Amino acid sequence: MPPYPYLYYEETVLAAVNLGSDTDTTGCVTGGLAGILYGEQAIPIEWRSQLPRQDELDQLITRFVGKSTQGAPPS
Repeated sequence: MPPYPYLYYEETVLAAVNLGSDTDTTGCVTGGLAGILYGEQAIPIEWRSQLPRQDELDQLITRFVGKSTQGAPPS
């Protein structure tokens, strides 16, 4: 059994949102953490294509990834 209860990004986020209560915040936090765990490629294309301002998001992601690897120890 994997160290986390869900195998896929989508089922992780949906399980968290289906808990109810403050679903937008829960989905946002869970989606961010699940994205780190599963990777960007695991986010359903149908979900990503609905996000506005794709060009700006791509630029931010590129900047973030670049900065996060600058201080990383050599592999």
